[in-house]
Amino acid sequence: KGCADFGIARIRLNGTHFVEAHRRNLKIHNGFFVEILPYDALPENDRTAKWYYYSFKYLKRIVGLRMGYKYKMSSIPKRIFLYVLTFFSYIFPLKYLYNKVNNYHKKYVNPDSEKIFLKCGAYNYKKETHSRASVQKLETLEFEGKQYPVPNNYDAFLREEYGDYMTPPPPEKQINPCLVESVDFGPYEEYLKNK
Repeated sequence: KGCADFGIARIRLNGTHFVEAHRRNLKIHNGFFVEILPYDALPENDRTAKWYYYSFKYLKRIVGLRMGYKYKMSSIPKRIFLYVLTFFSYIFPLKYLYNKVNNYHKKYVNPDSEKIFLKCGAYNYKKETHSRASVQKLETLEFEGKQYPVPNNYDAFLREEYGDYMTPPPPEKQINPCLVESVDFGPYEEYLKNK
C-alpha cells in the first residue's frame, strides 16, 4: 500500500528497515524484501504489444512521480517527455490514474498468448519479452541444498533477458543504480554477526 511499483509484489520482513533513495518520500513498509515478478500476456500483434508495453511503462512512471518517486533516466529527451506527460496528467485525479495503472494487467488477458512480458522490468521491450513456451516447461535445480523450479531452458531465457549473465561486468560498471539511504537489520543484527 502506498507504493507505485505496479506489476511487482514484495514480501517484507517486519522489524527491519531498508530505504532506497528513490522511495524515501513514500509512506510504505520499508522492511527487507523478496520480490515476486509476474509475467503477463502480450497481444499477438507486435505493434499492439509494443503500445501495451510502453503505455504501461510511462503511465506507471507518471503515477510514481506524482506519488513522490524519483526516477533516474539517462536520456534527456525521454526525461523531458516524461515530465511533460506528468504535467498534463494533472487534469486527472491521482486516484483515477493509480487505479488505471493498478488494473492494467486486466486489459489483455489471454492464458494461451504466445508472448509474455515482465511488466515491471527495468530494461526494454526486446529484453523483457519472451515466448510463453520458454517458461511453461520447468525443471528443478539444486541451490544451497534445496531444489527449485526453473524454466526448462533457463540458460537461453537468462541470455535473452541479461545477455552474457555468467561474465561479471568490469569493476567500473559494477554499480547498483538504487542508492540505499538507510539499513537496519533489527532483531537479526546479532544473528548475522554470529554467522
